Amino acid sequence: MEAIKIYWARTNQICDVQRFIDTYWRKGHILSRDAELLKWQYPFLEDNSLMSIVLAEINGEIAGLLGVIPCKFNTGDIVVQGGILALWLVRSEFRNQSVGRSMLDWVQGEGVKFIGVEGYNERTVGIYKRLQSYIAPTLPRLIGVIDGKACQEFLERNSSFQSHVVISKIINRQSSYDVSGYKSINWECGLSEKWDSFIKLQNIKGPIRDSAFIQWRYINHPKYKYEVRCVCDEDNNIHGIVVWRIISIKDSSDTIFRITEFLWDDAVAGRFLADFTINDAFQSDVLFADFYNLTGCKAEPFIERGFFVDKEVLFPKYFSPLDFTQRTIPSAFSLIGLTESQNVNYFTNPDIYLTIADGDQDRPS
Repeated sequence: MEAIKIYWARTNQICDVQRFIDTYWRKGHILSRDAELLKWQYPFLEDNSLMSIVLAEINGEIAGLLGVIPCKFNTGDIVVQGGILALWLVRSEFRNQSVGRSMLDWVQGEGVKFIGVEGYNERTVGIYKRLQSYIAPTLPRLIGVIDGKACQEFLERNSSFQSHVVISKIINRQSSYDVSGYKSINWECGLSEKWDSFIKLQNIKGPIRDSAFIQWRYINHPKYKYEVRCVCDEDNNIHGIVVWRIISIKDSSDTIFRITEFLWDDAVAGRFLADFTINDAFQSDVLFADFYNLTGCKAEPFIERGFFVDKEVLFPKYFSPLDFTQRTIPSAFSLIGLTESQNVNYFTNPDIYLTIADGDQDRPS
């Protein structure tokens, strides 16, 4: 067996990485065309001259590539280095040399203790099982129907859709709860210190949503415009955050309201957040709102208003172009060192907060 050299990709290798993606993954894939997006998706937190992409070389040739979206993961007791795997490619002529597994082992050797994936393919599921992962057939998705008639017509473009499912599930626009004493403000850099104090106090289990994450993931996104809103009390103390964007369906005037973050510290603040988020969705004239959330953590105010889990997986996940055949996001999560049953218990706990924003599923195509 030939020796495998494994290392973090350097930023000056970006053309080689893009060429590899274009040749061995998918011709014309957006990451092979858009260097800015590629560098944004795989930042190396400790060294700007590197990307969080693992390369495996054999005889001076790139034989494999593994993208690792970095994160800090709060277990509830300690913070560990984590990574969400996205893009795992090995050239066919090298697949009998354990290149893929060697790259994953190398990542663990670099100190990564939490490994997740949102959207794996069947070829790799065995590896996640060997990691003792909790494996979810799909990342659960909450749906809030905004325009019942238009949503019905939209879903009936899929010939297998049963027409009675959503027409009666329009969410409540008005709340009966008293949510006075709170206000919403736009995110700005001046909030960073307050937000970091809030997040530390909440001690939420999962990838940490500190101000550095908010700034990188949303404010500095190279392609999408996200609305980032905080909820504050009358003394300007932060009590939560919501992030969303509008998705346009290709070759259509229809739009979707994609919620990517929804965090709060008390029930009134949560209901206030839900109030103005739902109001924004109705004002935006969308078909429906969605929120991918592994355990439903912090989603209760949406459920109170009529959001439901898409257990039948009726709603498509791709909109550019619209594709009803792709509706699931199979996912796997593991804290290295735990057994499979321990990981299952841990990642099905309703205190775990993991959303579509942690992987690469909410990105341009």
